[in-house]
Amino acid sequence: DIIKEKKEKIMTVKEEILTQIASKFLDIETLKIQNSDDKDFHDLAVWQIQAALDKAFAAGIERGWQTKAQQR
Repeated sequence: DIIKEKKEKIMTVKEEILTQIASKFLDIETLKIQNSDDKDFHDLAVWQIQAALDKAFAAGIERGWQTKAQQR
């Protein structure tokens, strides 16, 4: 099913982008649950969280523009 494949591809791209942001801005290697308090919970400064959210927002806007351009 083409729609299912598109959704799976979008989720993969989203996961990759969010993982890259978490790594760069939050020093978090993976966003997968590891069932370990040391690995699943992190001490973060608000400016780190703000930077990560700003980057995620910008990435969402960029992805939206790319999708819109592809639909033309």
